[in-house]
Amino acid sequence: MIMEQESVSEITTIISTSRNPSHFLRRVSKILTFIIPNSEKLPRGSLNKKQIFNYCRNQRIKRLLILQVCDENSTVFVKAYSIEDNILHYNADIILRDIIHIQKHDKNTRIMVEKIDINFCERTSDSIKRKVNAFFHPIIKNQKTFKGRKLLVINFKQEKPNYLSGFIHQHISSSSLAVCKVSISFKCGTDGE
Repeated sequence: MIMEQESVSEITTIISTSRNPSHFLRRVSKILTFIIPNSEKLPRGSLNKKQIFNYCRNQRIKRLLILQVCDENSTVFVKAYSIEDNILHYNADIILRDIIHIQKHDKNTRIMVEKIDINFCERTSDSIKRKVNAFFHPIIKNQKTFKGRKLLVINFKQEKPNYLSGFIHQHISSSSLAVCKVSISFKCGTDGE
């Protein structure tokens, strides 16, 4: 199921969808594999959550993202899971809005990001920063040597307690492409599956 471009040991994130995904949702899942380093798409098919969790655990995957479409066709709700000693629903609701509609043959969609930079505004609380960095840590800790290209930048601002919003941009050489708006609301704790 994993594509051959990277060995299984290098992959840190699996991206899948809800059952019977729309064309839009399949396309968004593919775009995310381009912009999240060391990630791969896992077609949902007839797999249930337990089977997906077991697959991730067997392949030593640290993060799992399951996408589902919200009411608007331009908005995607992301369920984030941490695959550590126990499988936990990460204590955050992530929503992607205003996702760009990248054409199938647009070369930008085939450029794999090498590095993620996460920026917070000065007023962001330390506890929120720790939560975000803890989630991204296994995704970005083994990033390839950065050569000034293929950079993903996430700019966060904290508008309310336990709530972040921001923008995701993909930087390729000197050009920048806005990917989508992102919002994260943090819950009080994690829910076990």
